[in-house]
Amino acid sequence: MIITKDSEYFVENLQNEIAKKNTEIENWKDTAAQFLQNQEYYCSLLDKIAENFGVESYTSDDGSIQDSPLRIKMPELVKNMLAEKDKEIERLNKELWEA
Repeated sequence: MIITKDSEYFVENLQNEIAKKNTEIENWKDTAAQFLQNQEYYCSLLDKIAENFGVESYTSDDGSIQDSPLRIKMPELVKNMLAEKDKEIERLNKELWEA
């Protein structure tokens, strides 16, 4: 095999491209790892919030109790909590103004 300047240049370019691609791969791995870390963090926050709703946040539609909170229920639980608070405020306002 004859090695020429052209083939040396070609090999050097390939090595540079491989190095760039390896750096890019590592960057994507770091991005994915950070995404996962963020996701786990925010899920843990949701789980802490769910604890405030008690057993209701662990109860499936079929009535079975789960080991971890059902995050999909949280919007409904918050909506119901706010509706209850609004009713209580309305009741207290009536009581205040009728007294």
